[in-house]
Amino acid sequence: MLIECDAPLAVADMIDVELPHVGIVTTKLVWTSGQLYGCEFESPISPAALAAAQLRGAAAPVMTDEAELQHEAISTHGAFDRFGANLKRLRIAKGLSQADVAATLDVSAPSVSGWESGRARPKPDRMTALAALLDVSVSQLIVDIAAEPYDELIREGRERIARATGASPEKIRIYIEV
Repeated sequence: MLIECDAPLAVADMIDVELPHVGIVTTKLVWTSGQLYGCEFESPISPAALAAAQLRGAAAPVMTDEAELQHEAISTHGAFDRFGANLKRLRIAKGLSQADVAATLDVSAPSVSGWESGRARPKPDRMTALAALLDVSVSQLIVDIAAEPYDELIREGRERIARATGASPEKIRIYIEV
């Protein structure tokens, strides 16, 4: 789930979100970029529940010229910085051609090429379909997790777990499934 807000949030924060037909669900913040935050649902959400949430979502706010410029700057230089390269890497890893992706998503091959080159971005519904096709979460598709320096985050997590359990940090093993 992608949210935009002014709140000072940090990776690993837990956020409760109320979804129609589901109620309150817990999400974990997995990445940040400016005012954009990528969250992962703690438990799976059905496609029907997600569709209901998208239908009930508030309309985009009317932006002033300054707000539009700020939003564009975030979109251009924020979370989507590596989207195209990440999409290409994931597509190739799955053994798919741009034509395969285009046919599956019912778009043109030049559209997929535009996404990968950074000339264009897919609509939100296509992002969901892309993520499903590539067997990754939308947040993993947007942010190239493999390119992020997570050594410090893992070290801190290992130390926190060690303190909480009374074990030594070198006895803590952290596995990341992407």
